[in-house]
Amino acid sequence: GFMEPMWDYCGTTQRVLKPVRQFLDERDYRMKACRGIVLLENVTCNGLPEYGPCDRGCFIFWREEWLKKLEQGGT
Repeated sequence: GFMEPMWDYCGTTQRVLKPVRQFLDERDYRMKACRGIVLLENVTCNGLPEYGPCDRGCFIFWREEWLKKLEQGGT
């Protein structure tokens, strides 16, 4: 789902770090396969309003359909 800290990045330009094909779901400690999810460079969670600040710095999962791809320029 779309988390509160993600709003800070809406309307900004970010670079895709890599696609996510599988991840460890810490809710049940199982590896989960996924499609259409990417990680963005230097875009991490710093905590949630309901829990407060967090120093862990986890990458945020972004659904590809939430993102707008920019055309590569010749510069």
